[in-house]
Amino acid sequence: MMIALYDGVAAEDPRQIAVYLYINEEAVNETVAEANAEGPGKYTWEYADADEKTENTAQAYTVHVLDQDGNPVEGVMVNFCTDVSCVPKESDEDALITFTDAPDAYHVTIVDAPDGYSWDEDYEMYTAREYGEWVLRVRKD
Repeated sequence: MMIALYDGVAAEDPRQIAVYLYINEEAVNETVAEANAEGPGKYTWEYADADEKTENTAQAYTVHVLDQDGNPVEGVMVNFCTDVSCVPKESDEDALITFTDAPDAYHVTIVDAPDGYSWDEDYEMYTAREYGEWVLRVRKD
């Protein structure tokens, strides 16, 4: 259970809200009662939405596959590789490749492209350890 515990003054500035994990409501009620016994009773608590995601926080590795003119390219096959293994993924109808495995620094290599497209065989792309977005370019012949 995630509960936001805050005082009235800090509640006006959300950057000052402290978040604690409690095993049950009884434990948080005891903490609030102890804190309020020391002062003017300004501490309260409420349930925090554990499923709430921070806006603009990437939840996957996303690769946009474009040609030299910036047009989307469907059907490009790439490998997301670590030192241990590779996972193949293909660009969809929106020219996106979405990869949601555990965060790591992946070496991304092009394996195949649709007829009429080619790529620089020496090009290497590495992701950051954090999820994010990248652009991969192929050449329309």
